[in-house]
Amino acid sequence: MWAANDMQPVLLAQLPLWQTELGQLADWWRQVALDPRGGFYGEVGLDNQPVPGAPRGLIHTARIVYFFSRLARHTGDAQDAAAAEHAYAYLAQAFFDPHHGGYFWSLDADGRKRDGRKHLYAQAFVLYGLSAYYQLTGRRQVLDEALSLFNQLETVAVDNAWGGYREGFSETWQLIDDERLCERTPSAAKTMNTHLHLLEAYSALAATSGDAAVRASLTRLLGVFCAHIVDAASGHLRLFMDRAWRDCSQQISFGHDIEASWLLAQALAVAGDETLLQRYAPLPQQLAEISLNAACSPRGGIRNERHIHTGAYSEDRTWWAQAEAFIGYLHAWRRSGDGRFAQRALAIWRFIAAEHKDAQLGEWFWFARQDMSGPPDTYKSARNYKSGFWKCPYHNERALIEACELVSDLMFK
Repeated sequence: MWAANDMQPVLLAQLPLWQTELGQLADWWRQVALDPRGGFYGEVGLDNQPVPGAPRGLIHTARIVYFFSRLARHTGDAQDAAAAEHAYAYLAQAFFDPHHGGYFWSLDADGRKRDGRKHLYAQAFVLYGLSAYYQLTGRRQVLDEALSLFNQLETVAVDNAWGGYREGFSETWQLIDDERLCERTPSAAKTMNTHLHLLEAYSALAATSGDAAVRASLTRLLGVFCAHIVDAASGHLRLFMDRAWRDCSQQISFGHDIEASWLLAQALAVAGDETLLQRYAPLPQQLAEISLNAACSPRGGIRNERHIHTGAYSEDRTWWAQAEAFIGYLHAWRRSGDGRFAQRALAIWRFIAAEHKDAQLGEWFWFARQDMSGPPDTYKSARNYKSGFWKCPYHNERALIEACELVSDLMFK
């Protein structure tokens, strides 16, 4: 095991590479994915060309608002600030529902409403994006928009009987029978994924606004997340639960385990609740430790999933899971000083550079090159694009910003 001080020069040597990669990715999103008519194209294929007629998703747009807002604060570059403004304007003008509040699930390629549903997962990313944009601009109107959405979610989505939040709503905020995020997920009233990203959004809004009501909701959500979603016995997350929090998960998601480890640590710090800290402070490191031992693929990177009952692994390596492992292990090293985490982060980075980066065409591949070279798969074919409904500058670009800031901080320690 390498000591923390032994890893500092190794990580500092990587900093220029990460800064360069972040700049190249930002250039790709500004030059290739940005639609001069407004917003960003709904999809960009592997050939670097926008896909005509591709719908525009709320998650995609809100995450772009987050990325360029965060990046502009990181770089101070006017181009990044302009891209943030471009994305925010489209979010506010095209996706916002002026009649019922909240934001539409999707638009068509010309910016007209396509699906008016209000899923909590997507609304959480709007909060996340607005919080970042407010940090960049300081515009009171943006903060008011974020707080208005927060109040709406607290009014309609809180499950007062069982705790946590209901997830799927109609355009008029009526609870719908099918609350699933997408067709691939099982039917469940409560999901880890939605609650994790609501936790992330509330943490960002609490830190940005200083609002007491947001902090109180964050504290309540943290208690729910740690008690019902983190399985302290196994060191993994429960993915799907019924309304009363009975677990109906079939898989373990290694990418979400390590992503939650650092987002949970941040949320606990923002909430600042001593009772929660004393009770749950070990959980982030426990998630990281179990992931370090269980998630590693013999072919490099981290595995996608493991079936709970059969023990079978899904060996697909996706860009987002590698990005979260890279930054999750760096944060685990920073918290603990345990060099194993930094070593694993660097190994993940080498895998990303070899398998996910596209040096000629910018943005990372969805799947590792090894996985794309296997037998044809309908799901892979449907999801294998550079930018689209479920792929945007969030996981990998955020990981690079976090890594650059974490390692830059070492210079002043």
